[in-house]
Amino acid sequence: MILIIVGLSAAVVGAYGPMLSPGFVEVSQNLGITVEILSQATAWLILCLGLVLFLTNPLAKIIGRRPVFVIAICIMFATSIWGAVVSDYDSFLASRIVAGIGMAPYEVLVQCTIGDLYFVHERATRIAVWNLFLLTGISGGALIAGQIIERDGYKWAFGVCAIFFGILMLCVIFLVPETAYIRDSVVVVHDPDSEKGAAGHMRLAHEHDLQHPGEKIIDERSETAVPDAEKKHTYLQSLRMFTGRYTYAPIWKIFVRPVILLFYPAVFWAFLMYGKNKMSSMNSRSV
Repeated sequence: MILIIVGLSAAVVGAYGPMLSPGFVEVSQNLGITVEILSQATAWLILCLGLVLFLTNPLAKIIGRRPVFVIAICIMFATSIWGAVVSDYDSFLASRIVAGIGMAPYEVLVQCTIGDLYFVHERATRIAVWNLFLLTGISGGALIAGQIIERDGYKWAFGVCAIFFGILMLCVIFLVPETAYIRDSVVVVHDPDSEKGAAGHMRLAHEHDLQHPGEKIIDERSETAVPDAEKKHTYLQSLRMFTGRYTYAPIWKIFVRPVILLFYPAVFWAFLMYGKNKMSSMNSRSV
């Protein structure tokens, strides 16, 4: 259920970016600008989407996936209504830039959610499903939007998106609980003043690391050694927006990691090639 909801959200998000391409002439005439200026709005949207990913992914690592998904889908619902009622280019451009903020989590964070929900050997099929949703939205969104624009005008393309995002927003709020979870390992800590060979006491690994950052852990056991099993949350508890912090690493480290990862040769090459293909695709649809 969670995969279907976030997957469908990703599909509509994928369609939101290029959906106006078939109606660029009509939209530019309505806003009183040239097609070249209008095409810049798509470029600004993609730029904002890419930059915001450096914030939303680390934020989801700290506070969990649910708050990020809920805020993102609310932004998409609001910007869809905004795009449907706008009458000047400045406001239209602002709506597209803000929409880039809401689109970012559904471009990447769904894969992290799949990692939360499934075992390693189960993830490939689910990632393929998410990619199917996302790429179908990107490729098929413009086709469907072209029919809507031809029949009812470009504002109804935003209106249809607003309807979908409104339904999906309720689904995300009420049917998508937090999927992030910390599985603490248990470490055996030996007292240096005790007799040699004496049994040590057990404590949670992160608590030991915070209090003794330089001390070497002698023995580590699985979380199954914890005597008290955590109770499953009730449905009302699962609706909480914030459920705690999901990493014990310093905040600055979490936000720096994506920047460092970007300069890995394989990642940087994929970044350049995907950006080139994305812009070429957008430009060809505009023409």
